[in-house]
Amino acid sequence: MSESLSGTGPYRLLATLAISWAIFVAPGCDCARGPAGSDGGHADAAADADAGPEPDAGGVLPDAGDDAGPAPVLEITQVLPPRGGSSGGTQVLLTGSGFMHGFATRATDARKATTLKFGSNPSLDFQVIDDNTLDARAPPGKAGLTNITLANGNGLFVCSGCFTYYDELFVTGLGPKDGPLRGGTEVQLDGQGFTAGTEVLFGGLSSPRVTLVSASKLRAVAPRGQSADAVDVTAYNKSGLGTVRRGYR
Repeated sequence: MSESLSGTGPYRLLATLAISWAIFVAPGCDCARGPAGSDGGHADAAADADAGPEPDAGGVLPDAGDDAGPAPVLEITQVLPPRGGSSGGTQVLLTGSGFMHGFATRATDARKATTLKFGSNPSLDFQVIDDNTLDARAPPGKAGLTNITLANGNGLFVCSGCFTYYDELFVTGLGPKDGPLRGGTEVQLDGQGFTAGTEVLFGGLSSPRVTLVSASKLRAVAPRGQSADAVDVTAYNKSGLGTVRRGYR
């Protein structure tokens, strides 16, 4: 215990350690953070250096129009069935493109912006199903070829001669209304839709000879009858059939 601090030995070693510790914790030195205002010293600077350049937030965005594809093309590619009665009412399915995309997001909106005509007559009863399908009821029209015209937000398309109207066959009357059982009587039928190739039945028996007079007049020879009872008289062709119930005896 008599050794001085200037001497040697353990006491001198303890004194040296105490002085070193006092210097290490001296006020005014923030060793963990570096000098005040340095913002973390070299460690922060290294982080900044490693962060790299910031992305350019003001870069040009891709042009949405570049990915939108080609503009919709309005066209009719198929009409089914391609023919219907001149009195109208035939249900027709149109297929194609451009029925909706480009001007409407819903089929109901596309319907409101669409007009459809068969010849010069508008179809008031039609529905847009999707961009490629439209269902319509044909309006009345004149017998023969006619155009279908479709117009909407994508423009106007004319399907030239793609629908055929025909006069539906029906019989309004005939005469004479009776004849001998042996047959041979020439009977005139009045009506509409008569064409070449029209056949006439008296009951279940075919007329041996049919003569086309006009689209509204036909002559048919009565076949030999099976009994003296009244029978139906039926005329038929590809446009339909017409019958007079119990029209000939």
